[in-house]
Amino acid sequence: AADADAKPDQAQDETAKWDEVKDVKIKVPMKDGDKEWEEEVTLEQLRSERMMQADYTRKTQEIAQRERQAQDQAQQAVEKERTQYMQALGTLQQTLQAVAAPEFANVDWNKLSAENPGEYVRLSNRAREFNEAMQRIRFEEEKVQAQQSKEQKERLDQAVAESRTKLKEAIPTWNDALY
Repeated sequence: AADADAKPDQAQDETAKWDEVKDVKIKVPMKDGDKEWEEEVTLEQLRSERMMQADYTRKTQEIAQRERQAQDQAQQAVEKERTQYMQALGTLQQTLQAVAAPEFANVDWNKLSAENPGEYVRLSNRAREFNEAMQRIRFEEEKVQAQQSKEQKERLDQAVAESRTKLKEAIPTWNDALY
């Protein structure tokens, strides 16, 4: 019970002490580039500014966290769409092969050109269209894979840059030569 009684008295003592010193003025050296000066501020002003700075820092960190979360969600959505697109390309490729491959599987092109030139032209056009479609599918797959590789490299480069910044903050003597 004695401790419980001491705590309110201690808080009152600290408030009383603060009330006595909060209006004390001190000179603070200031610098902005080449410009230097002194400002006279009260302890209350310093306290208030520190609290505002802490609040600003906290809010800035919260915003940065929300931005990272939004970027992560957007990246996940893009990856999901990209995966679905790649699956659709694979399905299209399989379907084209299943439909067209039997048509060209046992064709004797030399014999067909000699015996039935009209059918030869028709089938060779279909075979060319099939090959072009397959090439377009492969091109799209390569394009998506290149984009994935590029984004992965960008994320890795960003992570490396962030790591270097954190290392320099944690170890002031850190540099690339030491790395």
